[in-house]
Amino acid sequence: MSDMQANDIHKYMAGRLCDGSRVLEIGAGTGTEALSKLYEVTSIEHDPVWFNLYPDVNYIHAPLVDFEDGYFVTNTMWYDREALQNLPMLDKFDAIIIDGPPGNVGRGGFLKNIDLFKSDLYIFDDTHRLWDFRNAGGVADHFGVTFETHTNGFRWFSVVDLEKSA
Repeated sequence: MSDMQANDIHKYMAGRLCDGSRVLEIGAGTGTEALSKLYEVTSIEHDPVWFNLYPDVNYIHAPLVDFEDGYFVTNTMWYDREALQNLPMLDKFDAIIIDGPPGNVGRGGFLKNIDLFKSDLYIFDDTHRLWDFRNAGGVADHFGVTFETHTNGFRWFSVVDLEKSA
């Protein structure tokens, strides 16, 4: 997530979440530090470069494994489901940010594994890319709701908000 895009997403979240809310970030990055100053952040990451950079973040290592799905034909990998089974998800997260894995391997595995994730607020970064946009739409369809897309004129992020759609 670029710093400019992170700022847009963080502004949106500030209007929707309280300080201390539980946030699951799928794909750590430069925006993780700012998130951790306001929220209780758990971050799923495959790349050791992004591990343990910020002391207030709970990092979960989930290696990428081959992934195949007819809907997301360009998506080739997703986080190992076995590693994700150990997520601290007894309760719902207040928000889930889908910003990983990197765009070159795709994020379609999120929809296929949505049963592992519990929230009323799903934020999809990089929805200016067709497959990320389709991922947001697929999750909205899964829940029978609509989604909204925000842009700064260059980059997009999309939101599936189950509370707003209720």
